[in-house]
Amino acid sequence: RDSCRDVLCNLLCYACVAPSTLSFLSNELKKNGIDKIIELGAGTGYLAKIFEEVGLSVKAYDINPSCDHFNDYHGKTQPFTTVQTGTHSNVLHKSIPQSTALLLCYPPPNCTMAYDSAKRFMKVGGNCLIHVGEWKGMTGSKQFEELLVKDFKCIYRAPCPTWGTDAASVSVWKKCDSIGKTGEVLLPCIACGNHEAKRRCRLIRYAVYCSEDCFKNHASEFQLLCQLSLIPAQLYENLSFVDNLHFQPL
Repeated sequence: RDSCRDVLCNLLCYACVAPSTLSFLSNELKKNGIDKIIELGAGTGYLAKIFEEVGLSVKAYDINPSCDHFNDYHGKTQPFTTVQTGTHSNVLHKSIPQSTALLLCYPPPNCTMAYDSAKRFMKVGGNCLIHVGEWKGMTGSKQFEELLVKDFKCIYRAPCPTWGTDAASVSVWKKCDSIGKTGEVLLPCIACGNHEAKRRCRLIRYAVYCSEDCFKNHASEFQLLCQLSLIPAQLYENLSFVDNLHFQPL
């Protein structure tokens, strides 16, 4: 399963956006006055290309574009569009028009890239950020997510097509005053959809639950998800919701 996912990640990108989602997302951005995008960590430029195809102007940057250098994630894969060399420090160095959004797709985990980019974007006047990746997962950092929750409001969220068992989604965040913000459900339980998830299955990362009751009520659907993911029955039949080796606390 991992090898199939890795090939797609290396040749395309680490998470993609479904055509129906992309069309709706483009309209949502334009309704909010956004028609330009700066993508940092663009890799092969695949996402930049598909955003261009729905009428958005995109400038894509990467610290090591795969066309010029050996990229740690994409090797020497030929890009889908022009990807220039750049990072947050030399790309976001002057005032950003309000019509421009920052796009971060699968920002690397356990480093400050996502946080530094968002902070710099805010400093030069940016107020709309698009995040493609896992929430409380394998992308970005806790510091980055705390910044989004504190200074932005999530105005749109949709799941990405699943490659392997990852849990990526695309979300749009608009800068807002923290005064008057209400609690948002940012990672909804896969079973009830109403409450914030508290634990994530380690076998299927997008299977997140708010409670043991929801996990038990979702048993037949969960079993089907495991089968579709080619997970042997002996691995999922005896899972314990309260065992941290089986379910990761969020």
